[in-house]
Amino acid sequence: MNKYLIGFCLTVASLSSLANESDYLPYVIKSGDNVSQILSDYSKKPLYGKDQWVEKVLKLNRLTYESTKKLEPGDIIVLPVESKVFAKTEYQDEVKTLKSSWEKRLVAEYLAPKKYNLLFTGSFFNRNYNFTSENVEIKQGFQASVEYKEREVYVEDRFSYNPMISITAYTQSNADFSSDENLVAEFTPSTLVTTQLELEDRDSQFAMSAVGSYESLSTLEFDNESYQASRKNIIWGGVELSRYFYTNQNTYQLSATALRGNDFNATKYQGRLRGFIKQHYIAEIFFTQTKLDLSERSIVSDSGFSLGYRF
Repeated sequence: MNKYLIGFCLTVASLSSLANESDYLPYVIKSGDNVSQILSDYSKKPLYGKDQWVEKVLKLNRLTYESTKKLEPGDIIVLPVESKVFAKTEYQDEVKTLKSSWEKRLVAEYLAPKKYNLLFTGSFFNRNYNFTSENVEIKQGFQASVEYKEREVYVEDRFSYNPMISITAYTQSNADFSSDENLVAEFTPSTLVTTQLELEDRDSQFAMSAVGSYESLSTLEFDNESYQASRKNIIWGGVELSRYFYTNQNTYQLSATALRGNDFNATKYQGRLRGFIKQHYIAEIFFTQTKLDLSERSIVSDSGFSLGYRF
């Protein structure tokens, strides 16, 4: 096994062990949070008084009542898991404070979501071309994407605006024709550039986006009684609807996209489920259906999965 892959697996395992065995729970600040409300949500009582929950959390995180008002979404605080950390001994307090500070730095560096996100993903997909008289299968497709999404670039009341841009390149293996095993169609790499402006309701965690993209597509068409690979350039425009699900360490996004092309009577529909595991490791499954009206109308269906990392 590749030594870099081994190192990656050991890193993930060690971080998971830290989260499971720690006396502390890292918490990612969300819009509208305050320390008292967070502790109430975790049923920590009593909140106020000397050496009680609020005072202890402030001490562990080196915060004051004033500085808590300056916490922003994406910041990290550390919460004690059990009240046994309320030991009176100064020595124990100092040791636990140092430990929580170290864990907070580790979480902030490796696990915390950033307000500015750069995503790298690799995908594997199968593709089917369905013509009136022919079914063509692409058994192996590979895709690489770079995505930059700036979170909460503008916030107004409960809504935030989040712009995104992504660049994708993908390849397809040779076509497998159901009618004739001797037929061959070779594809050149395709590219897709997408821009998106998302409006997110942070209370309901629903979002709607305006989407625009340019695709240089290597595809099949039927011409002169034969199938051949050709290259088409399409400008897409449409909308995406998303629902976010947040946990302490993970975020999940369920989305549906509908696009219309500027030529070939083209339409595209996509559904995907994306998970940000510990806020950085990305796993995604997706399905896409594209309809193109070339010399013969075709329906192109993709299904696959993606893995990636978010900085």
